Amino acid sequence: MSDAGRAEAADAINSLVTSGGTDIAGGLSAGIRILKERRFRNPVASIILLSDGIDTMDGFSLAGRLQSSRRTRDFLQRLPPSARSVGPIHTFGFGANHDPTIMDAVAEATGGTFSFVEEEAAVSDAFAACLAGLLSVVAQYLHLTICSASPGVHLTSVGTGNYSSRISDQRLMEVIEVGDMYAEEEKFVLLDVTVPIKEDKNDPSMQLISVYCSYVDPLTQDIIHVEEERTIVRRPDSLSPEDEIANLIVDGQRNRILVAEMSIAEAQAKADGGDLKGAKAVLDARRGGTSSFLSLFSWVEFFRSLVDKMC
Repeated sequence: MSDAGRAEAADAINSLVTSGGTDIAGGLSAGIRILKERRFRNPVASIILLSDGIDTMDGFSLAGRLQSSRRTRDFLQRLPPSARSVGPIHTFGFGANHDPTIMDAVAEATGGTFSFVEEEAAVSDAFAACLAGLLSVVAQYLHLTICSASPGVHLTSVGTGNYSSRISDQRLMEVIEVGDMYAEEEKFVLLDVTVPIKEDKNDPSMQLISVYCSYVDPLTQDIIHVEEERTIVRRPDSLSPEDEIANLIVDGQRNRILVAEMSIAEAQAKADGGDLKGAKAVLDARRGGTSSFLSLFSWVEFFRSLVDKMC
């Protein structure tokens, strides 16, 4: 931004006045319109929303917070259709009186992240971390395609989290819209498949799935197609003791999802009943347990790498 642009932006900020009320949807709509109408377009664009209160323009009273599903649906309908295509919206709930349901729903619907900022001193650090992430985007509009690679192999379920996905009627292919990827970032997709009974006794292995990937390069805006990779599994006539050892990565991700699903259901029930502190306590407790498990997993991987280097 030029010096003149900075001065113009500062004048615009200083001219803002308050007139009472909180219009989160109105502010978001204005930001989306500005982003759509801008003359100079950066390869990576995003909106950052910081709010410390509840949207008072939706016709609901404060007691209406308990009607979370209806309020969330009505709120998202007040946003312009381009809200889901303009880029991720990263939301920050500041203080104890913000609306976590709405803030989380906006982030989830647009591929952004929701963060809770408890203290005023932490606001700048939270913003800095978010901006640093935007500057390290290395892939945009990433699509992951998973296909059955052998007859009889069907995709029974794919754990995609909040990412949009679509699966074929025959359950032979699923396309996952991942969105942006950051430098050094890893994402795990937990896949359940049905495997047919082995017919060819002479073939000790089987092609399970094929994985394709495409994304947009942020610098050149070219569409990059990643070469297909196939997963091959062993189909021995009998299992050795080593074959029965669970893969730590797969087992860790499966346990993480199971814990998260149980925690979210329990916390949602408490929140719907008005016990927000209880809901937060459930999530904090489960998060601590999951972190301990993943920390143990990291140490196991670390020791494995040391053993590999010594051998």
